[in-house]
Amino acid sequence: MRLCDDISQGELAKKLGISKQHLSAIEKWRKAVSLVRAAKFAEVLGYLVDQFVIAAFEDDLREAGIAIHFDLRKVASA
Repeated sequence: MRLCDDISQGELAKKLGISKQHLSAIEKWRKAVSLVRAAKFAEVLGYLVDQFVIAAFEDDLREAGIAIHFDLRKVASA
């Protein structure tokens, strides 16, 4: 999303209140983003909170090796 928005790592890190190094680690999948932080990032950037929280949750499952496949968007709207 950062590249689509044409924002540098430094600019985005500053907006999010994190270091450029931390953002780089997130982008390279070396650091995970908590659900709370994902929601905060979405709000700061003006995106839907649901998008960011769902992506963070899916990352948590994948990182934990839990092979559960479901559509969180359908669950959220139920």
